[in-house]
Amino acid sequence: MSGLEKYDTGERSCPEKYDIREGPCPERYYTGEKRCPEQYGSRRLTIIMRAYRPGDEEGMRACIREEYKDTYYKKDLYQPEFFLKAAGSGSYTFLAAQTKAGEIAGMLILESAVGKTALCCIESLFIRKKYRGYGLAGPFLRYGMEIAQKRKYAAACCCPVLFHDITQRLLYRMGFRATGFLLNVFGEAEMVHSLKKGKNRKKSLGLQLLPIGKRNAGTLYVPPEHRKFIAKIYKNLSMEFRIVPGSRRMPENVPGGMRMPEDMPDGIRISENVSASMRISENMPGVSQMSCHEEPHQKSLEIRIWHCGMDLPERMAKIHAGYPQEGMWTVNVFLNMKERCSAWAYGKLRELHYFFTGVCSLGNAGEYMILHYAGGVECFLEEFAAGPEFSEILQYVRKQYERRNAHEKKETQSPP
Repeated sequence: MSGLEKYDTGERSCPEKYDIREGPCPERYYTGEKRCPEQYGSRRLTIIMRAYRPGDEEGMRACIREEYKDTYYKKDLYQPEFFLKAAGSGSYTFLAAQTKAGEIAGMLILESAVGKTALCCIESLFIRKKYRGYGLAGPFLRYGMEIAQKRKYAAACCCPVLFHDITQRLLYRMGFRATGFLLNVFGEAEMVHSLKKGKNRKKSLGLQLLPIGKRNAGTLYVPPEHRKFIAKIYKNLSMEFRIVPGSRRMPENVPGGMRMPEDMPDGIRISENVSASMRISENMPGVSQMSCHEEPHQKSLEIRIWHCGMDLPERMAKIHAGYPQEGMWTVNVFLNMKERCSAWAYGKLRELHYFFTGVCSLGNAGEYMILHYAGGVECFLEEFAAGPEFSEILQYVRKQYERRNAHEKKETQSPP
């Protein structure tokens, strides 16, 4: 298991009903110790880490409900039939941490898109409260990554919460590196949890990446002001890359003609064509290729811009017209940095008060710049429980947010 420490500790004898399988999801044992008050000494706990089995649903849902009650934003996980269906499709891998007595102590979810993007996402990690303190989270995450390494993904990613830094630190020890933030993803008021709540009305996520099979990001076209910072992120990932500072002027010599990219993930909804009256430049495609995913309960949009076209400002204006630019609505945009006109598109998005929050590799589907539109939601970045791994990126993003606020204030004060 390259680059991953051994974690099979403690008892080696297996109960008869459990056989260690050297298949896609072999079972692993972990024995941890929890320090208790002096009069009680310490306690030891042996855990079997294994793949999901039909019948695990109630125990897995109990892991979620104990921490979040019925407010967790991934609502599918409350439906028992979802586990069997999703596991059967191959898009999800559910892993269980089980006690020797048969109780589910924790759950880990991996989401994958092997066919197109070859990206593995660590979606969720839950440890039941009475089993916390035994050091289970680290071995459980490493168990998940052992499976990901064997499946030869291009990369693995995780979006840890920012109201504690435990997952961030564990991922860093496993080789994951911070690349940015997804701001204001879900509503704080809607979610119940046992950790401290602050002034932020919506909760944000960090973004950490581990390259596995993909080690070359290729040529990236980026805005000049972010060139050095983006280069530093890719150096921290130990990836090869070539950065070309882009121009915000209308790009020239951009190959015309539109095609569906071969590496576009399955299930992506491509936006409708623009009107026939749209002027099409001979140097730039007239139609952008982009997707828009709405989370109405969280008042959140995710937009992915696969290919830039001259219609991008009009398309973004239509999206903004369809959703309130006040209240709790927020937007995160993924802008393809493999596009020669990405710097021009970045400039257009900045005019709409978007600001830079990091980068993200989507495996074989390319490299993306992340931009955020906060609308009327104020971001208190100083309240993020961001560990040392995120400190430099957090400082950089704070400057982008302050610059956005200053620009917005100046526009408000300017005479009509």
